[in-house]
Amino acid sequence: MVRAKICGLTRYEDAEAALEYGAHALGFVYEPSSPRYVGGDSSTAELPFRFSPYAITVGVYGEVKEFVDPCLISQYVEKASAKGFFKSLTEMPLSDLRPTVRAFRLKADDSIDALELKLRQTFESTPNMHAALIDAFDESQFGGTGKRVDWDVVAELVSRVEFPIVLAGGLTPDNVAEAIVKVKPYAVDVSSGVELSPGVKDVYKIRDFLQAARSA
Repeated sequence: MVRAKICGLTRYEDAEAALEYGAHALGFVYEPSSPRYVGGDSSTAELPFRFSPYAITVGVYGEVKEFVDPCLISQYVEKASAKGFFKSLTEMPLSDLRPTVRAFRLKADDSIDALELKLRQTFESTPNMHAALIDAFDESQFGGTGKRVDWDVVAELVSRVEFPIVLAGGLTPDNVAEAIVKVKPYAVDVSSGVELSPGVKDVYKIRDFLQAARSA
């Protein structure tokens, strides 16, 4: 079974709808540069606490910095926990007990061999790393861009590595089933593909996305 996360949630009703329609995880962005940032207001910053521990809530943290690695970008860390949402990335060591997903942003000309090597090195050096998320590269945003990654590259990566790969980037209700069949990821992650506007979800798109993911 391929798991599905609805990310970039900013409203209680959207998160509730995601759970009702079968989402396996809810994502909340704590990166201030994101249009889906929830950390600036107590009513939104506390949203994950309203669903955990009986739902998986994921805090997405980002860094605004320039990376010198031309092959891939590890731009944010996801924490599958409702605790510690109000600490910055630098204050939250990766050696804690929370499962960690590291995100890698794929450029069009990235080498699959170099990408595989980087992922393996990151897994070896990152305690509690449970999965790698592959997203599309964008110079101005760390996620939620709606840009699609090369499914052939990610499918090849899935066939080479033994750890879970999460597919993100440009997924919609119309293409997620095809993506799952082609890539065979552990999970899929969607944000802009089920939105009316940044941070405001379309519950019907959420429903259709999750139904399509289950049908694949």
